[in-house]
Amino acid sequence: MARAAPAACRPRSWQLPLVWDEGDGASQSSAVFAQRIAEGLNAANAYADRDEGDALGAIAGAAKQVEAVDTTPFLAHATMEAMNCTARVSADRAEAWVPTQNAEAAHAALSESSGLPLAQCEVYRHDPGGGFGRRGGTQDHVRQAVAIARQFPGLPVKMIWSREEDMTHDFYRPLSACKLCAGLDAQGKLVGLQVRVSGQSINAFVNPLTVADGKDRRQLQGLWKEAGDAQFGYSVPNLRVEYAMRNTPVPVGPLRGVNTSVHRGIAQFMGYGSYSAAVAEVSVSAAGQVKVHRMVLALNCGHAVNPGQIAAQVEGSVAYGLSATLHGEITIERGRVQQRNFDSYPVLRLAEMPQVETVIVPSLDFWGGVGEPTICVVAPAVLNAVHAATGRPQRDLPLRNSARA
Repeated sequence: MARAAPAACRPRSWQLPLVWDEGDGASQSSAVFAQRIAEGLNAANAYADRDEGDALGAIAGAAKQVEAVDTTPFLAHATMEAMNCTARVSADRAEAWVPTQNAEAAHAALSESSGLPLAQCEVYRHDPGGGFGRRGGTQDHVRQAVAIARQFPGLPVKMIWSREEDMTHDFYRPLSACKLCAGLDAQGKLVGLQVRVSGQSINAFVNPLTVADGKDRRQLQGLWKEAGDAQFGYSVPNLRVEYAMRNTPVPVGPLRGVNTSVHRGIAQFMGYGSYSAAVAEVSVSAAGQVKVHRMVLALNCGHAVNPGQIAAQVEGSVAYGLSATLHGEITIERGRVQQRNFDSYPVLRLAEMPQVETVIVPSLDFWGGVGEPTICVVAPAVLNAVHAATGRPQRDLPLRNSARA
């Protein structure tokens, strides 16, 4: 017969009052950021990158004024392969095996983190399981792996982030909003347009020395005057393009398409050395659920060396662009990222993938890009189709929030 242990020998249950110091980030949230972005849209002053004619006067004197605001949230890169790196550091040599988009940046990070000169460092580049800008200039995972490896001299140390670590420690696509104010004459012709972008600056986060007094043209890609990459492809008699920098503590960085994947309600784009256009065929249920059935994308990248690879890039752009359009959203509460895995940050499923047709129109007179430009026309093509189906413009992404509303 078992006997109870004496009271003095029994394990005690201790309850300690745990009080965490959450730091300054505890006051930060998506609601706070939204107010900051909205304030930038209506602020008295903003950096004017273009001021042609008298846009404000033309709008004020026009027969009809139209105003609209479009918003986009933070987005995670959500690469299938989480951040990882294998490093080995000895007294006179440092090595790293890493899937990266920028071997030179990885090499620099290895040298800096190990304390050894570049000549004594070597990076072995692996093909990444998805990069989209996350594995570019920012090499935080290399630095962390090297810091760990330094504790075990001469031994290779393999570091792999969990999905939760990866999604909550990203360099997110910036939060932003765009306000358009237009003036129309009695015949409905555009006589003046003011474009005000308010949002976080990538340059201000990764290289603040390049940004002075809130002047960051990079955040206005797609609205530039110069011919070629990121040019605004329309003629407006009176045009003013402005940027109001409103930064947050959330780390940001390039994501596939960089700043040009913030939609503008049009389905054509000239950028990255190529011209692209898209048409989307969609249906909208009575509950507001959007189904994209078919997308046709045309691309002029000059010389088309490998049509199969071009088609694969286009199809990948559709999958990535639709993920952002339909589902993608990173939110912050009490300074913490709320989405930790694919259950709360869904990406496009196979059943949602539409039929994709790629039309290559090579002009054979230049060498253009393929991986970036076609993602920029996915969202506007879909949103224009949704507008045609419902008679109502969709101003805020992702669309799943509109369906729930």
